[in-house]
Amino acid sequence: MAGIIVASFAVSGILAYNHTNQALDELWKSHFHAVARAATAKAEGEIRKIHQVIDGFSSLLAIKQLALSDLHQVSDHMLVQATKLDPGMSIGYGTTDGTGSLHVRHTMDGLVRIHRSGSTTERVYSKDLEFISETPLAADLQAAFNSSDYRQQPWFRHAQETDGIAWARPYRLLTGALGISASLQARQQSGTPPSGTFHVDLPVDELAVWLSQLMTGNTGRVFILDEDGAVVIEPAGPESEIQGIRTLLKSALSTESVRDKEIKPGTTQDASVDDGGSIYRIGYSPFQVSADERWAIAVIAPESDFLKLANSHLLIVLITATTAVLISIVIASVFARRVSRPLQEISEDLETIADLRISKRQSPDSFILEISNVGQAVDRMKAGLRSFERYVPAGVVRRLVASGKAAEFGADRRELSIFVSDIEGFTSIAETMEDDRLVDWLRVYLDHITGVVEDCSGTVDKFMGDGVLAFFNAPEAVPDHVARACRAALACQAMPRHSQPDAMPVPVTRIGLGLGHVLVGNMGSTTRFGYTVIGDMVNLTSRLEALNKVYGTRIMATAEFRDAAGPGLEWRTLDRVAVAGRRGGVTVCELLGETGGTDPDTMAARDRYETALTQYHAREFEPAAAAFSALAADRPSDIAATLMAERAGVLALDPPGEDWNRVYVFEHK
Repeated sequence: MAGIIVASFAVSGILAYNHTNQALDELWKSHFHAVARAATAKAEGEIRKIHQVIDGFSSLLAIKQLALSDLHQVSDHMLVQATKLDPGMSIGYGTTDGTGSLHVRHTMDGLVRIHRSGSTTERVYSKDLEFISETPLAADLQAAFNSSDYRQQPWFRHAQETDGIAWARPYRLLTGALGISASLQARQQSGTPPSGTFHVDLPVDELAVWLSQLMTGNTGRVFILDEDGAVVIEPAGPESEIQGIRTLLKSALSTESVRDKEIKPGTTQDASVDDGGSIYRIGYSPFQVSADERWAIAVIAPESDFLKLANSHLLIVLITATTAVLISIVIASVFARRVSRPLQEISEDLETIADLRISKRQSPDSFILEISNVGQAVDRMKAGLRSFERYVPAGVVRRLVASGKAAEFGADRRELSIFVSDIEGFTSIAETMEDDRLVDWLRVYLDHITGVVEDCSGTVDKFMGDGVLAFFNAPEAVPDHVARACRAALACQAMPRHSQPDAMPVPVTRIGLGLGHVLVGNMGSTTRFGYTVIGDMVNLTSRLEALNKVYGTRIMATAEFRDAAGPGLEWRTLDRVAVAGRRGGVTVCELLGETGGTDPDTMAARDRYETALTQYHAREFEPAAAAFSALAADRPSDIAATLMAERAGVLALDPPGEDWNRVYVFEHK
């Protein structure tokens, strides 16, 4: 009887062991499937952009509307194609006989730059292909573009080896970035020798960082390979970590069956490799790059991330099975369910994530650490993806996905630099402008403000008609956020004339800057909320923006903001005021410019103004009024000097009492 019980329990334990191992194996396959689909979609999206540009060249050649011998005509078409590329990408063309080449870059500032071989300058265009200027080519780019025969470049040499699209594996592009190139021989008509070669360059640094952020257990990695198993793009990370993983992957892929060319794109092949007792699982999934070329996604992760601890616990179950009695059968069954049920539920969740259907179900808790970690990783992935449905600003969404936290109500108190801007005389401008022209004019202006703020690591909170509310130091910490806010304010005043539509006025921007602790986070209604700020400093900064009208200034800030901005900037202390709605006084200052970039007359006028202000605060009203008046006479446009001259004159005739606190109170906004 005892033998029957032990045998029954042993059979139950073995069945539980096998069942759990099957669930663990399904977990790995589901995990790989989700990661492979995400990586394939990303890679195919980048490749699709390249094909669109090359297809554009091929179409023009097919209908004989592109003369390859005329580099001016070729350059015009390349400029149009370059606008289809993402910033950072570039295209080029080189003649077969070595008589000349063209290189067009879509730079990160949104401009399109074209260079012809042998030239020391490049022509610069806007994203709408409006010519801006011809500027000297940077010294390092001159050396790269002109110092060697472009026909020795990988993109040119690889194109000579095929009649279709040729892919050059990672190498240093002419711009210095690590990238890959797709090139195509160009023939004026079918059957004739090639007249030249077109190529499209794709820097891979950003894609490498993206690959490194995919969920692959604790230490796994994702690679993009060619059909021979050579690495095309590898994840970003320390070489000391990547090298070992790369070697293991190469060892596993040396088996031809893993890279069987009969494997159809979208399907997967599974393998494993033993690294000194540590088993690594490898998943291989090919996808088509072009008619003659296909690449693959390879995911490698240690089996211990999924199996090791679970298997050790199951081994305990099997050992116990040899000595336990009938009650142990019940314990083993409960144990097996506690191990397998979480794995099955996580596996089901990963299948839905692969199809971008995200459930709200929380992954179950498990007493096995690895299973619990995998469940938490899946929850973070789901939470991050759900955030896409709630956030509009791409930068905020990217940060949330990276953090693995779902978008939830709540805010933190944090020190931020607040930025509030408005257009001077907007109401009058709007009254004289047709609606569609007003919308277009305002769009160009807000594009400029938004670009400047984001370039200085700021976050645009909202547009309020013609006004903008932005802040610095959230959601990510920016150590020098006060100085960056200053640079953004100065750059907003320098909107180029040519950026506005024809016959449109260039907006004059008034800006308020403040520094203080405010609430920042997700706030709004139950069904809709946004990442925003609230607090007394936000209100004060808005009042400072409006006070620019009174003092005739463009950028006004608190003295605390000025002190925190650090060196390198020039300021003028304006007054001590109490804005509408506040009791306490605050010293306000005007940001004049950067040190060394502010003209001497302005600096001299600043010193005269602050000397008069010191007299004013010392109750020396008659000398102060005279000094302010003299400054206003010399600089009629200095409204602040005129204002203070009038105020000092009034106080000279009717001096305030001994309790005068030097604060001027504004009763209205």
